[in-house]
Amino acid sequence: MIDDWASRKTLLSIGKSYRVTGHVLNPTGPDFIIGEQVTLRSVGYIPYDNSHVYEFETESGVLKRAWLNDASPAKSITESFRE
Repeated sequence: MIDDWASRKTLLSIGKSYRVTGHVLNPTGPDFIIGEQVTLRSVGYIPYDNSHVYEFETESGVLKRAWLNDASPAKSITESFRE
């Protein structure tokens, strides 16, 4: 497990809007589109998958989830979503 595990829940702020700027791991679909605006609604942890899950809502109301596995660097989320 990476040393920054405890801070992963707060890498992005709930209620803030972000622009998708890179590839996002979302094994459950629907896919994120580079350039779309999304708002972070919640962050949870799934111990079975060893992943934080960031749930976003698009401007049209579609919910999308970005997964950050414990073994992946935090920058894979912070570089894919920019304020």
